[in-house]
Amino acid sequence: MIIYVNKADMRSYSYTPDVVWETIAVEVPNGFVGGAKTYDLSTNTWVDDPAIPLPTKEELKAYEKEQMLHDLQVKHHELQTTMNMHLLLDEQIEAAEIARQLKSVKLQIKTLQYENPYEVSYGFY
Repeated sequence: MIIYVNKADMRSYSYTPDVVWETIAVEVPNGFVGGAKTYDLSTNTWVDDPAIPLPTKEELKAYEKEQMLHDLQVKHHELQTTMNMHLLLDEQIEAAEIARQLKSVKLQIKTLQYENPYEVSYGFY
């Protein structure tokens, strides 16, 4: 079976030469399945790509914490904007409820930041 490999990356391929990139014809066995391989033109062989290392548990935990902190900061900003709108419209009861929610979000942010004292502060006190 012949496939047409993209000359630019030597990975992408098509079953027809009618593609927008420049190709070379490569013979492969029937049932060929690509993926995680690069064609080596000098040896005319497919080479397995190196394995991509998975993140460690610590890296995943740090990323999750960073994402949670970001989400809380976005929520804080949205609540602050909503509270300001209620104050401008002289809606004190609604503004007080939003202020209560803001206090809770600020506490959550401080708690997350306290877990890592080297965390960059974004001005939430």
